[in-house]
Amino acid sequence: MQGLLGVGAFVRAGLIVGLLALSVGARAQEPAPGVVVITAGDDATTGAAIRIDGEPSGNVPLRKTLAPGRHLVQVGKRGYVTFSKWVNLAAGQVMTIPVTLQLQAPKTGSLLITADVTGLPVFIDGQRRGGTPLIVDGLVEGEHSVEIQSPGEGYQPFSQMVMVKANERTTVEAAIRL
Repeated sequence: MQGLLGVGAFVRAGLIVGLLALSVGARAQEPAPGVVVITAGDDATTGAAIRIDGEPSGNVPLRKTLAPGRHLVQVGKRGYVTFSKWVNLAAGQVMTIPVTLQLQAPKTGSLLITADVTGLPVFIDGQRRGGTPLIVDGLVEGEHSVEIQSPGEGYQPFSQMVMVKANERTTVEAAIRL
């Protein structure tokens, strides 16, 4: 009977050691993390905020360890178009992503300028843009000076500050005849 107990203890000890070895072996097979390095391609990009998989991760420049797999890298700064890129990071890989942010296009609107006399020269912010009636597209949102020159006696020049709103057309109706 003692011989059987000795074998049973040996079997139990061997089973426990085997499970520990299996557990250590399983941990050794976990993939090594990868590293993403995000660099600035210009001075404007330095300091921009970084999000990885939707989570705030720091600012440019950044070196971040990530699990292997697919990740969404986003870099943004006020006044600039947000940079977005999906990356597939392999185990142990060091991936460098140079980023250069692009300025956002200004918001624009348009003006429709009419007058009680046709063909008169129209100046917007001091630049001749055509004759009445006139549509001017692509004006940056904000205040603009609109001037219409007088054709001579019996007419008066027209001058007005006009607010242009993004994605809207503002109408200016000028009375030139006295």
